[in-house]
Amino acid sequence: MTLERIGRIWALVVRMFAWAGLLSLLALTLVTLADVAMRNGLGKPILGLNELFGLFGVASVGAFLPFALSSRQLLTVAFFGSILGERAGTILNWFADICTLVFLLALLWSIRGYTSDVVTNGEATYLLGLATGPWWIWVVICLVVSTIAHILTVTGIMTRDMLVPPRLGEDQS
Repeated sequence: MTLERIGRIWALVVRMFAWAGLLSLLALTLVTLADVAMRNGLGKPILGLNELFGLFGVASVGAFLPFALSSRQLLTVAFFGSILGERAGTILNWFADICTLVFLLALLWSIRGYTSDVVTNGEATYLLGLATGPWWIWVVICLVVSTIAHILTVTGIMTRDMLVPPRLGEDQS
């Protein structure tokens, strides 16, 4: 398997995670509309909605992180690179990429430990009694995918062009 093929496969994985995040946000939006309608029309809100917001919120953010890192849409040091010159900009970019990787690994280590405790203790939401472990396992998976996607992006194996599927009728080579 070539490096380009690996990059394309991971770009597909990153896009699928982004779609999962989008669908999660869409579900939150629809539930919010239903809650507003029920509050105003029937005087009865959806019980436990704040618990669902917490669970879906963390799942959505986690799902968008791989795409955000891979598309290089987060804060950059381009401003300082333009002032200090191309060489300094390259050094700053590498430094920022290394800092991002260290941060992701530290976050992954921390969240992994927390998730292990949540699953072991069988924690659940207060009102609805929903197990929170599966949601945090999803976050750990998202962080693993984010870390791998970041490494593949920094090394050039996965490029920004791979993240955007070709439009109908465009050459797909």
